[in-house]
Amino acid sequence: MYAYGAFGVRVLCNRRLPALAPVSADASRTVHIEIAEECVIELRAPTSRPALATGYESLWRMRDGGWVLRYGAVESAQAWMMRLENGGGRIEVSWTRSVPMDDLLQIVQTIGLASALQLAGGVVLHGCVIELGGQAIIVLGPSGAGKSTTSAAFVVAGHALLSDDIAAIEVVDEEPIVHPGLTQLRVTPTTAHALGWDPQRLPLVFGSEMLGDKRRVQLSQATGSFCAQARRIAGIYVLHARDSIEPGAPPEVAALKPRDAVPVLLANCYRISVLDHVQRGQLLGSLARVAQDVPVWRVRAADDLAALPLLLKALT
Repeated sequence: MYAYGAFGVRVLCNRRLPALAPVSADASRTVHIEIAEECVIELRAPTSRPALATGYESLWRMRDGGWVLRYGAVESAQAWMMRLENGGGRIEVSWTRSVPMDDLLQIVQTIGLASALQLAGGVVLHGCVIELGGQAIIVLGPSGAGKSTTSAAFVVAGHALLSDDIAAIEVVDEEPIVHPGLTQLRVTPTTAHALGWDPQRLPLVFGSEMLGDKRRVQLSQATGSFCAQARRIAGIYVLHARDSIEPGAPPEVAALKPRDAVPVLLANCYRISVLDHVQRGQLLGSLARVAQDVPVWRVRAADDLAALPLLLKALT
């Protein structure tokens, strides 16, 4: 078993996970990940009707409170399936021969771990986390709003990233903190080129074309691009659609009252689909606590990569 630390938990896995750091000594909870040693010809999904089904993902709730997540089109032989134990303490993964193992590992260490954290009662937001002056800010927003682009710009500007795409929040000693996550940053080829990286020299996040063409930037403590310590949350910024103001105009930043911030945070939770009604009620209480203790701002910025310095200045 390989031991890692991410999102405030200790991760034990029977395979190497490429984007996780060595285990943290102060991790108080463990998630066990067991990836099948051998592939199967066909994955047998539950026969009941799924709670959620898209063209690529299907989700079933099991009688014991756990979940089954299946990935891959129904008519495709390329698929993998995760079984999440109730409480999020264990993930079991099976896969078919045609699945690229690197793609499978990327899914397990993101969607798999985020789902486990939600089942354990954590607050998991869909956003990026940047260190600023010994504290951290969280950048949220819908798909395409520019979360990863903004965090990449912060890294290029000399700031360390705690986590890309997943923000795991915990209240410690009456203070909300956010934990470090993966040691990778995912960017589109356009963003990579705009920030000075050659997209052709950056490895693809996924080998399968159906999972997109984002590139992977490796971060590290040695270069100062990755922060491996939890940080107090100084603020949460929620990006609006990037075409909400004219190109070249400075960003507009407006504070949200706690009662207005809660539904915004709820809309930006990651993998909330694995929670039942009781768990969602508990999550709502946790989000209310975060909104009371942490300032939340809504940000409107131009859809203009050249204006990124203005956005970074507005967030600092």
